[in-house]
Amino acid sequence: MLNDLNNKTVILTGAGGGIGRAVAEKLANEKMNLILLGGNNIAKLEKTAEIVKKYTSCTIIPGDLTNPDFIESAIQEITGRYNIIDVLIN
Repeated sequence: MLNDLNNKTVILTGAGGGIGRAVAEKLANEKMNLILLGGNNIAKLEKTAEIVKKYTSCTIIPGDLTNPDFIESAIQEITGRYNIIDVLIN
């Protein structure tokens, strides 16, 4: 087990498949709260969310990470839902 990650909150980009999905699954097994950010393929993010919600909470915020307006609105949504972000995996 990793150092006590239970109930810590993580923002994870690239979680739609491959390594990103594997990382999301590992973090979910550690009971971290996941925020899956970005990704233009919402279906892939939803599949990852379906997998990890068996273990922990998960929020999807799809959008273009190169768009400053998306980043700003995502930050507002995240700060409205969560008190603190413990980890960012980009």
